[in-house]
Amino acid sequence: MISIAFFAIPIALLIGVTVFVATRYSFLAEECNRPLVCAHRGDNVNAPENTLPAFELAASENLRWIELDVYQTSDGVIVCNHDSTIKRTSGVNLAIHDTTYEELLKHELGDWMPGDYDHVKITTLKEALRLAKQNNMNVQVELKGHKDDVNYEENVLKVINEAGMHDNVMIIAQDASRLRRIYEFDPGITKGYCMFIAIGNVEDIYYTDNITIEETNVTPELVSRLHAQGKKVFCWTVDLDDTVQYLVNCGVAVIETDNPMLISNALEKADYSGGFPRIFHILMHIIANMDK
Repeated sequence: MISIAFFAIPIALLIGVTVFVATRYSFLAEECNRPLVCAHRGDNVNAPENTLPAFELAASENLRWIELDVYQTSDGVIVCNHDSTIKRTSGVNLAIHDTTYEELLKHELGDWMPGDYDHVKITTLKEALRLAKQNNMNVQVELKGHKDDVNYEENVLKVINEAGMHDNVMIIAQDASRLRRIYEFDPGITKGYCMFIAIGNVEDIYYTDNITIEETNVTPELVSRLHAQGKKVFCWTVDLDDTVQYLVNCGVAVIETDNPMLISNALEKADYSGGFPRIFHILMHIIANMDK
């Protein structure tokens, strides 16, 4: 006769696993919220990156977020640019930290792009924030800067405050030391630690309010852990619409993209159901990426 324990042990294990999964991943039963779209360096698929035309285009597309990068000129002006030089966008190899604002204005940044961008000049953070305020947009301001800059973080904060955008800006950085300095100068301004992959208890990082993370390293569990600590998850840079449904099911707050209209259209078609549909979409995404 087969012992009752022969059946009891696996049944108990199955019940235990079920209870564990149901408890740990109970959030998957909830319906998903629709993420907002953030135009990475503005709508830079259709206009020169980090310039007023790219930000204006994002505003015309009714986006709630734009992202930009900032450096400081040799005379203390905070300008929008991703690289430390303007070589890639203008063809002229000038280091921003070693060049005056007036000198930078002599060079065009958009004549290589299709469209009417022949006379686009470097944009200041002040100009970008003024546009954002006029169009009720929030702004991710990514700190780049140079090691020799003087009062860089203080000057960025000064521009933000003078623009009246303190409550509509999230200052982000990959350099934790820069975020810590922002925290010391202004603990109340929203901050986002920008990372490629989240390792350790990122929800416990005291000097950041939110986390921005590379899209392939987003998981439902990570987002849930951060939500439990009151932190939102922003993901970057999503330029293919086939990952949008997965990010929706993970529960990210904002999707950052170079192509805002592509991602906005994908969000229009996404499923925001909880429970089995949500679990199904997550499993399909995992299976589809097993060979990558």
